[in-house]
Amino acid sequence: MIQITLGDESLPRVRYQKNGMERDFEIDHNTLFEFIEQNCYEKSVSRKKLDLPVFETPALPVGTVKYMAMPDGKVALFMEKKAFSHDINYHGTVFKEVPLPNLLFMFTFVPNQDGSFKLTAKKVFTFKGTVLREDTELFRWPFAHVYADGGMCFHFQSDYKDLVQLSTFVHHWLNAEFTDHFYHGEGVGRNYWGKTQREIFTEIQGKKSFEYEQLVTAEQTMAKLVKQLVNGYFPEELQIEEEEGN
Repeated sequence: MIQITLGDESLPRVRYQKNGMERDFEIDHNTLFEFIEQNCYEKSVSRKKLDLPVFETPALPVGTVKYMAMPDGKVALFMEKKAFSHDINYHGTVFKEVPLPNLLFMFTFVPNQDGSFKLTAKKVFTFKGTVLREDTELFRWPFAHVYADGGMCFHFQSDYKDLVQLSTFVHHWLNAEFTDHFYHGEGVGRNYWGKTQREIFTEIQGKKSFEYEQLVTAEQTMAKLVKQLVNGYFPEELQIEEEEGN
């Protein structure tokens, strides 16, 4: 399994496992190709190639912070969207410039033979601050159409020509009409406003920034989400048994 983590204010981190060994290192964008050229070969007359895989991701959408290639060919992609405002159509009423928090999306894809991708799972969380890290606390999406575990009830756009096309996902999602699906009463467990969605949208539309104190923790981090994905292929119980056997 290979993981590549990208960040706005941190160096790219490459982590991979092969033959029971794990490598984990950071590298500057500008020296990435030079690094590969210098480190993929032993410096000897025979120029013997080292056992270091060269991994190239497909073109990725803006905001990608992590890309994971799974053993069965599936792909997981984490994409952030910094705080912004968007018009919300709630039961036919359009609320203008509703401020929204920082968002983190987690997508799982199955590659098709023709190079396209089929979206099989999607989740959304929110986060505070300007920098998203592995241990940054994640919060629940405060409005409707999202399950308690972050899973998104949005069944459009499941086929993608390439991953770059995912850049339009947020726009299409927020342009869909909002209802009260999975938002019960005054949003208990979703936010701390204690109001209906209509009351909230009426109150916050046109404001410059989102009220982050209204968010409810999801008791998640990006590191935990990654661990959950990995454990689907390498359960911790099996890892423990192998360690005890050694």
